[in-house]
Amino acid sequence: MGDLLAQFRCLSCSRRFSAQAPDTMGVVGRVFASGKPEFCGDLQALKPPAYLRYREAADCNLHSMFAVPVYSGDSPEAVAVVELLWHDRDVPFEQAVTRLQSCFQTVGLHTAEVDFSDITMGINMACLCEHKPHN
Repeated sequence: MGDLLAQFRCLSCSRRFSAQAPDTMGVVGRVFASGKPEFCGDLQALKPPAYLRYREAADCNLHSMFAVPVYSGDSPEAVAVVELLWHDRDVPFEQAVTRLQSCFQTVGLHTAEVDFSDITMGINMACLCEHKPHN
């Protein structure tokens, strides 16, 4: 499975994403521009523009995704976006994000607040829900 993650990373590095042009934003660009996390319990149910790398995700057997903006100090603008990916469907996002937030705190960074009470499995964020899944 690790080789597939490395393959997805390599494929992702060959792409350019915008934080300004909606059709080429992708998840990372949307999260960076909006400051709102996005998550999905099954990437295989998405297609562009909801998830621009859906074919690569399918080829690498990736299903769950969580992307969160990262902030430094009191700055209201994100300095980065971290995207976490899993081979499993419907992973426990709360555990992963809580651990990620703890790691960031040790180096003076923090993420956007995430309300886990609203998480249901499947496609979970408004901007992902606006796009119809493919069959």
